[in-house]
Amino acid sequence: MTRTALWIGLITSTCLMFASGTALAQQTSGIAGVLRDTSGAVLPGVTVEATSPALIEKVRSVLTDEEGLYRIVDLRPGTYVVTFSLSGFKTVRREGIELTSGFTATINGELEVGGLEETVTVTGEAALVDAQNVRRQNIVSNELLEMLPTSNKTINTVVTFTPGFTGLADVGGQYTCQLGGGCSTSEGFHGKKGTKVNFDGMGMENMAGVGNSSYQLNAAAVEEMVLQTSGISADTNADGPVLNIIPREGGNTFHGTLLGVYSNDKMESDNLTDALRARGLVTPNKTLSIWEKAFTLGGRIKRDRLWFFTAVRDSGYQRMYGGVFWNKTQDASFALTPPGASRIVVPFTPWVDRPRNRESGRWEWTQSALLRLTWQIATKHKLNVTLDTQKACNCGSTTTTDAQEESYSYRFDPNRLYQIAWSAPLTTRLLIEAGAGATISHWHQFRMPGVTRNHVMIRDIGLGIAYGARETYIGHPNDSDRYSERFSASYVTGSHAFKTGFDMQQGVLNTFTQGQAGDVSYTFLNGVPIAINQLATPYTLQSRFNELGIYAQDQWRIERLTLNLGLRFDYFNGSVPAQHIPATPSGWLPERNFDKVTGVPLWKDLNPRLGAAYDLFGNGRTALKV
Repeated sequence: MTRTALWIGLITSTCLMFASGTALAQQTSGIAGVLRDTSGAVLPGVTVEATSPALIEKVRSVLTDEEGLYRIVDLRPGTYVVTFSLSGFKTVRREGIELTSGFTATINGELEVGGLEETVTVTGEAALVDAQNVRRQNIVSNELLEMLPTSNKTINTVVTFTPGFTGLADVGGQYTCQLGGGCSTSEGFHGKKGTKVNFDGMGMENMAGVGNSSYQLNAAAVEEMVLQTSGISADTNADGPVLNIIPREGGNTFHGTLLGVYSNDKMESDNLTDALRARGLVTPNKTLSIWEKAFTLGGRIKRDRLWFFTAVRDSGYQRMYGGVFWNKTQDASFALTPPGASRIVVPFTPWVDRPRNRESGRWEWTQSALLRLTWQIATKHKLNVTLDTQKACNCGSTTTTDAQEESYSYRFDPNRLYQIAWSAPLTTRLLIEAGAGATISHWHQFRMPGVTRNHVMIRDIGLGIAYGARETYIGHPNDSDRYSERFSASYVTGSHAFKTGFDMQQGVLNTFTQGQAGDVSYTFLNGVPIAINQLATPYTLQSRFNELGIYAQDQWRIERLTLNLGLRFDYFNGSVPAQHIPATPSGWLPERNFDKVTGVPLWKDLNPRLGAAYDLFGNGRTALKV
């Protein structure tokens, strides 16, 4: 992205900020409604206060406009009490209002003539439908998450609960998503692909592809999960599904959890029958262990000023697969000797009687330590800081078409998530928000025990198996980092809301790939060599991208009808830096030089976002959305 484009974005956003009035901050909650007296006349100037333990500032307040309408935005998920007060009228207090992420509750009120010291308390009658926004979303609330095993709080948990989503093969995510977030979300919703994954409104994906996250979600730190499936507003750079993880925060009261889960192969049986043995299956699938250890603690460092929340989690599993073995003749299997010497060719020999231990099968684990600080810097300024540092391993990931030593194994070290977010309700109508984040993902593959650089991969198409070693290994560097920044300004009245801002992302990818000795692999047919594959290793792949989005979102409330009108400009520039690749050690290829390439792809898109919601009965319980 050029410096000129960045300045255009900043100037445009600043100008639009003062044009007029906000849609809700992304994935935050809100409360809105209309206030009348007992005759049905609207009441302007009513003070509306929302209080909750979820707010570090304790209370947010606004005034109703000339049409008796009000709207409170940028609220955390939690339980709220709303109070309506106006001189000459009794105070009305609404209790037990449950807000989930991205939900705007319609809370109307009727005030009777009387003194302010007289209070009417109303409980229940909570709004069940968001009649203010057009987006359709599925929320897995904290209450539901608490009923699930922590190991299943993955980025696919909410997808499992969403009708219309397809592509999930592992119901429950016991193995596919055991690490708690590394599983893919490339499934489709009614034909739309490419799910965006955010943590607290900012991207947590790496550079490996849409929906791919090597940052492992710390399940113990999850408050709620929200999946938007349609009606995406202009402040989001996607028209497909958008998944947002809402993290937990501390509070004035100390609270914490201690969790431990363990299971092993003594708690399961198998279906290995004589009929299966007769067909050649000698070992069944077996889960050697599943474990989960998690500790959380949240509370105050200073009451109503500085909160903390920390979550430490260690989880994983080890699973053995039927019909997968080590090569018993590994040491003689195409062990390369100095150039020009003879090489020994030995077919694959399944090591059936080798003890099945930690070195066999698939062994995955992740260790995560998350810290989140919430700081009320001043009355109108709040800051959130999040740091999660991780180590993880996908050790021995294999299939029935691969010998154990040919497993696809890699470690993440380090994996880190950095985020900082600032919000400032400068007045009862003007809200400013800004944030920045980074997903740091460094990982490399490693050779399985007994495999050296002198072993070469052999794929026997007659036996249907690959053995000896992997064809190539990804080493250092292997950086797949993503950075993001956002800014928005919202101007809110009871009947009118306006939001404008911009968001930016940058990606850095460096991947070093090396082959085995000789930079070759071989193809066999029932133990007989039939082909040699020459590799252009070693080499390093490099790519970059810069992305900018500028948007304006306008929302009008007319009686029971809410109109959402948005316009978004997106700019995306992919590039590859100039690179020099030396000649291959094997002499297959000479040295190569590549010039810098930019604008591949280069996208510029102006996209309108239109929608409407109609509150059928005016109570926020039944709405029609288009």
